[in-house]
Amino acid sequence: MLQEIFTPIRKEIESLSDCYKTILHHNDQTINNILSNVNLSEGKRLRPAMVFLSAGMVGKINQLTQITALGLELLHYSSLLHDDVIDNGIKRRNQPTLNALWNNKIAVLTGDYLLSECMNLIAKTNHASLISKLTTIAKTMAYGELLQLSKSYNTCLDEKEYMEIIRYKTADLIAACFEMGVASCISDEKIIAQWRKFGEEAGIIFQLKDDLLDYQPNELSQKDIHKDICEHKITLPFIIALQRTPESERQQLLGLYKNHTGKLTEIQAIIRTVTERGGIAYTETLIKEKTNRCLDFLNQQKDSKYKRSLSLLVQFIQNREF
Repeated sequence: MLQEIFTPIRKEIESLSDCYKTILHHNDQTINNILSNVNLSEGKRLRPAMVFLSAGMVGKINQLTQITALGLELLHYSSLLHDDVIDNGIKRRNQPTLNALWNNKIAVLTGDYLLSECMNLIAKTNHASLISKLTTIAKTMAYGELLQLSKSYNTCLDEKEYMEIIRYKTADLIAACFEMGVASCISDEKIIAQWRKFGEEAGIIFQLKDDLLDYQPNELSQKDIHKDICEHKITLPFIIALQRTPESERQQLLGLYKNHTGKLTEIQAIIRTVTERGGIAYTETLIKEKTNRCLDFLNQQKDSKYKRSLSLLVQFIQNREF
């Protein structure tokens, strides 16, 4: 499906590869060796696609759009490098992480390097609105990480608090892709805000699906098997299951989730209970509701090749298996 989604923007997506090579090249050999392990070209390119497709929906894709797509992908990858350090991750997309290949200090500094490249790119446009939006999203993502660290292991976390975490940590970046893609073509803040809202809904779908994949892994999954459960992270399926557990059994379920040792039998018991208590079904229903809202918004837009790709993109996010 991804290839079909990229059809109207294939030229723009492919042109990013040359930009990545330029950014990831350094005259210092040691730094160049480190940057050679940053696999910007191996991602799904979903976020640049969001920038290009939203720009195409409201105007003409231009150089500013290209710079915006590149900048946001650098921001995204910078956050991934930092996430891997925070989570002690050793693999991403089935490849060793930078902190595993080198060390945490180098991974953090490389993330900072990509972030500075992102800021530099957007600053050179002298586009006040885009500069403002980018600095805001960078701050928001950092706040989201801090919020997650402070609350995501909290077994008293409720659905409202969890949705706040994923909005800041994940959804706001995807919202920014649509917002800034549109802003690279037009200046109508009302329309820009509508696309930001659309992107926020799509971003929440993306994270909720990620939560489900932890409970429903498959052979295509590039996510570590049961990573959130193994790290005792509280996500929406567990929150709902805990709420629906009789009070007399709640402490037992909490104890299993907080204190398990990662044995397969323990993981299976957690998944079975979360499934039986409706945590999976509730999350699937919420994803479907938000997907329908996104598709309804798109149905109100003018027909174009970009609109069809965006509809496919929303469905891909809803149904993805990796």
